[in-house]
Amino acid sequence: MEQPPFIREQGTYKDFLFFPQPFTYENDFFYSERKEGKEEIDRWIANEKAGEADFPRRLFLYRTFMQAMHIKQVAKEASGKVVLVVVGHMHKHDIENILKENEDIELVQSSSYGYPSDQEINNNIEQMDRSFILAFNLLGVQASHGVDWDWMRVLIEEFQGNIAETILFQTRLDVLTNKITPEAAIHQYQTALDSVEDNKRFSFQRDVEGDRVDTYYDPFGGVSIKIRLFIELAREYYKLSHLQRVEELKEHILNLDEMNSLKKLQIQGYWEKHLLGES
Repeated sequence: MEQPPFIREQGTYKDFLFFPQPFTYENDFFYSERKEGKEEIDRWIANEKAGEADFPRRLFLYRTFMQAMHIKQVAKEASGKVVLVVVGHMHKHDIENILKENEDIELVQSSSYGYPSDQEINNNIEQMDRSFILAFNLLGVQASHGVDWDWMRVLIEEFQGNIAETILFQTRLDVLTNKITPEAAIHQYQTALDSVEDNKRFSFQRDVEGDRVDTYYDPFGGVSIKIRLFIELAREYYKLSHLQRVEELKEHILNLDEMNSLKKLQIQGYWEKHLLGES
């Protein structure tokens, strides 16, 4: 069940993660504790579907129960101590429903500690955090489904990654907000290419290479910065109808040493829909 399909398809299990509503940045840190947040989850859990269409809901319930059992075991081993549990919004309410009858566990809401100050947030955010947030919003499929552009600008101003990574994020932001032309974007991507070494990874990746081109949020999220720059160049050349140049860039990518057989097939599988189709 954990193995993604060869090509992720819309509406199927393990499809790319994105948030179509501005929920993620319009609601605050303690939304999951509020009545409306809990009711939203209860409605989703109660919406049973017929046959195999009910698979995501049933798997969700199973995974949530197993998370609760894991927390129960950790709490048993940490008797008398405070344990911080970080869990997704959709799982939180049901986990609490499972554990609330356990007399050995006292559930304490995070809101009881109050909001973190701006200074505390700034002191604890790292470059890898900024890199991932920028990649998720600007390079992943989320870019087509609503982004807090002002937040992205702040993150880029604070970002201190390598030069090519910074140029990539800044240029992609300018492209998505219609601040530069395709010609200007091509120039900036080419400048970044001139300064990046082969196989250089994004700051949040910590130089870990996977076997796939895609990640759970981005059709091309598993490649190096250099390959991603070639991909974005192809996107901009396509806007200018330079189709021969687009094909040349694709062939160049496929012949790079980083590309194994699976990656080559996935590049071709995602190229039309997720690169040219979303240009």
